Amino acid sequence: MSVVLVLALKDLRQLIRNRMGAFWIFVFPVVMALFFGAIFGGSQSGAARRLSLAVVDEDGSEASQAFVKRLRDSDALSVEALDRAKAHESVRLGKRSAYLVIPKGFGDSTPLFGRGSATLEMGIDPTRKAEGGYLQGLLIQASFEGLRDQLMDPAKMRPHVAESLAEIERVEAGLPDGQQKVLANFLRGLDSFLAEVDPKGFQENGPTMEPVKIKMIPMTEKRAVPRSAYEISFPQAILWALIACSTSFALALVRERMWGTFLRLRAAPLSRSQILQGKGLACFLAAIAVILFLLILGRLACGVRLDHPALLALAVPCSAACFVGIMVFVSVLGKTDQAVSGAGWGILMIFSMLGGGMVPLFVMPAWMRTLSDISPVKWSIVALEGAIWRDFSLSEMMLPCAVLLAFGAFFAVVGLLRFARMERA
Repeated sequence: MSVVLVLALKDLRQLIRNRMGAFWIFVFPVVMALFFGAIFGGSQSGAARRLSLAVVDEDGSEASQAFVKRLRDSDALSVEALDRAKAHESVRLGKRSAYLVIPKGFGDSTPLFGRGSATLEMGIDPTRKAEGGYLQGLLIQASFEGLRDQLMDPAKMRPHVAESLAEIERVEAGLPDGQQKVLANFLRGLDSFLAEVDPKGFQENGPTMEPVKIKMIPMTEKRAVPRSAYEISFPQAILWALIACSTSFALALVRERMWGTFLRLRAAPLSRSQILQGKGLACFLAAIAVILFLLILGRLACGVRLDHPALLALAVPCSAACFVGIMVFVSVLGKTDQAVSGAGWGILMIFSMLGGGMVPLFVMPAWMRTLSDISPVKWSIVALEGAIWRDFSLSEMMLPCAVLLAFGAFFAVVGLLRFARMERA
């Protein structure tokens, strides 16, 4: 077994024995991924969420039940039946977007030639006024579907026509005599039509009530979007794990210099190159392990997609290699573990804030997204998201991977030069 591998296994065993270090590398990122994934939407898809609507059916008629069914069938609504008090309270507390009250008499109302339409009551969360307009459109759509169903069912429609005719023929209806006669003749003709028409044949072969026919053409969605908030939170969590991993190994290297372990290893004799290679290999293997652990956990527990293993096979080692170089650089930021810990976490926190480790890249303002190019955290997140939900091609994956390797090489060279200078001092 090579000397470098022996040294790497030694460092990995020390990492496992260090419970606090293992916690920050393996446990804390999991808590963060689950916490922020749940806050920002959990398992709901990246598409627009359905509006939550509480329905109070005070009429209980066949018409009101059919109206509620049409609302339930809408892909844009999540409907739950409640009483008035609970519905009002659920909206007040922000548990639902709005509530709808279907009043008594809804089933007897028909908005046709003098017949008044029922007045629905809707309570809306004041912070969701934009959703209120959308919801009103859905309610109007459902009511028009109910009117269409009535027109296609003569047995239900004729009693309403007779009632409307009786109201129009009354002198106190308020219409001019000429208009009363015109509407009365129309309703009599409509009643005759409903008495003779075959609803089934009319629906199948008769003229459509729609102003135009719309043919739906299946389209493939080209804009890649995450299916759930977990597909955003898990790449962020992976970056926090990589930051903790690189910092932990950097501190271990500093402590070996402080406690004389590094000097004893040199006297073994082992070259400086072999010792640093062993430390770098241990950091690389630990980074690979924690990335795979989080990806598998995200897949099994939260449905994070792993549909592009070839792209992940590029993103994962490139991210790990980048943070190995950062580990070497952080280890020479001071002569004590306190100095290295403070300086290392300070720099990496700035990288994380700029690169999307705290706030997702797509919600940042344009100037900050441009500034984030200087952060290796940004390029690692882009590479991981490209393999998870951005649907990168192989050529598109080359850019973030190349940038990660360039960052890793730069930090490693700077760190090695500084390390050699410190050893000569």
